[in-house]
Amino acid sequence: LFFTLEKDQGQYDHLQEIFWASGAAFCIRKSVLEETGLLDEDFFMHMEEIDLCWRTHLLGWKIYLIPESKIWHKGGGTLQQEHPRKLYWNFRNNIFLLVKNLSLFNLVRILPLRVLLDSAAFWGEILKGNFPGGKAILKAYFWLIRHGKLLREKRHQVQKIRKVSDREIFKLIYPGSVVWEYFVRGRKTFFSLKRIDHITTKVDGKNMRRAPEYERKNV
Repeated sequence: LFFTLEKDQGQYDHLQEIFWASGAAFCIRKSVLEETGLLDEDFFMHMEEIDLCWRTHLLGWKIYLIPESKIWHKGGGTLQQEHPRKLYWNFRNNIFLLVKNLSLFNLVRILPLRVLLDSAAFWGEILKGNFPGGKAILKAYFWLIRHGKLLREKRHQVQKIRKVSDREIFKLIYPGSVVWEYFVRGRKTFFSLKRIDHITTKVDGKNMRRAPEYERKNV
């Protein structure tokens, strides 16, 4: 989580249904891509794999963590964590992601809070004296405003192929604030999060994803 790397103690050595897989380490069927389309080039970098995974869920497919796989990935190889461009892409694409994939009801409910948190982040950067960081957040929002038509078109393309409700997909997403728990409560690992049982359950003593109410296809 964030700046914490967990020691591998076998805590993830089981099959796990997940919301999204890192673009550095996933395999996907050609038949799925033929339904969802490829990575959205308008994201350019950061979160484009989350967008693809979200569309995958909207079409009724499942995504799994396979514990037998072994991946070596150099994090931050493209942009360092503190680089202003990284802030720009993350803030820009987070809003892009929500606008494209949320239902209208949840978009109206969630987007204002996201904008409020981003505003707090902007002022946080300014108060820290990180003016390039603050400028990056403003630049992200200027892009979103200038490209409103593009966002509407992308949203229309995704929503017209939707087969699964947000309610089902939200079962795979942590219901609390990971930011709050990490930075304020000091919970530094996935299974230490307070409400983790909302997205996992115990099977033979292991944390496993709850079975869905209906059978969906496997990616």
